[in-house]
Amino acid sequence: MAIVIRLSKDGIGVEAVHSLSRYLGIRTNNYAEYAAVITAVKFAKHLGADELLVMTDSQLVCNQVKGNWRVLHAELKPLRSQAHKLLQQLFPDGWDIQWHRRNHNVEADALCTLAINHGRNRNPYTPQKLKDLRPGRVHDPFDSSSGIESGTSSAGSR
Repeated sequence: MAIVIRLSKDGIGVEAVHSLSRYLGIRTNNYAEYAAVITAVKFAKHLGADELLVMTDSQLVCNQVKGNWRVLHAELKPLRSQAHKLLQQLFPDGWDIQWHRRNHNVEADALCTLAINHGRNRNPYTPQKLKDLRPGRVHDPFDSSSGIESGTSSAGSR
């Protein structure tokens, strides 16, 4: 999972870029995309954003969060609900989610690859721990109740 947040004042120019990546263990790509959206929403609010534009390379997640497509997979239903609820609660002044092709998401994709490669060497998720995880629950760095150490994370400003 990886996110890149670009902050701008009044939508003009980029003032700061923040990034975060994390190894999630053995999960589906759609789970990782939802984890990224949920973490990005929380991270953007933590950084003081009033409005949010989420750009994702997952057409499925984009359309499910917007309500255009139904969520068929049971593991994704609570994630979609959590993402939509957070967007409405944390960004009542305005939010949108847009789909962009993967080649327009190079920075986040590179961060994700680094997290996966690093996480494989320091995998905190043993098969037993994976059994203990509740399906549909995103363990992210802004959730202190998760009780699971983060595998890889980096947050900073450039």
